[in-house]
Amino acid sequence: MPYLTYRKLDFLFEGFAVGYFEMSNFPEKEGCYCYSFYTGLGFYKMQQQLQKFGNARCYYDNRDKRIFFTVENSHNYGTLKLSNFEIVQRDWPCYDNKLTSKNLAALIVDELIDANIINKNDVQKAILITAEEIDVRKCLGDY
Repeated sequence: MPYLTYRKLDFLFEGFAVGYFEMSNFPEKEGCYCYSFYTGLGFYKMQQQLQKFGNARCYYDNRDKRIFFTVENSHNYGTLKLSNFEIVQRDWPCYDNKLTSKNLAALIVDELIDANIINKNDVQKAILITAEEIDVRKCLGDY
């Protein structure tokens, strides 16, 4: 019996993962698509945008292309209505676009400051602690 490989088809809002499409390939044309969301900042921010403006501009990376699309709430749990696809050719493959642990930590801490969870006086300490945690997760294979 052959083993099926499953590749998560992640999509992002403002640089944060929202979730992944439940299909074999990324969507490329207007329509409604099933997805699973991640409990995190990307999903939260996208939902805020949808509530405030009725749509959100998301994207995914597929090899040397970044594909932007508009998300509207389909009003069916686990389904999004997608439209206005725009393909942007990139000069680098997406696997070369990795953040260092410190840069990723700085992005996370910036969001925590914006959410008034971290005091601005504790930024450097928070970045150091977060970067160390990211490094540990990398060693464990979690990231």
